Amino acid sequence: MMLVAAYITLAAWQALVCRTIWSNAGLSSVARSKCDLKTSAFMGLRTKNILLTLVTLGLYLPFAAVSEYRMKVESVCIYIHGNIDTLASKLARHQSALGDAAADMVGFDIV
Repeated sequence: MMLVAAYITLAAWQALVCRTIWSNAGLSSVARSKCDLKTSAFMGLRTKNILLTLVTLGLYLPFAAVSEYRMKVESVCIYIHGNIDTLASKLARHQSALGDAAADMVGFDIV
């Protein structure tokens, strides 16, 4: 029971960190992101996922992970100042190995 309580409390911390990181991310004055992930909603989802995982003896675990990532991704909105061509041209000028390393770390394969 203590592990379940700790896991739910960890959800609150993860929601706060996600909201803080994605609300302060951006690309100069061209693009900014905003995150409106609700801590209570994320804790509720985590509680539901724990209960369903326990009832199904762990078979629900992949679906639980997907639902948590979906909630995080759907809470992020990117605002672009100007048009998308301006953003693309600025990204092309500032292309570096840092972007490739970040994509590799996250697991994206950009061709």
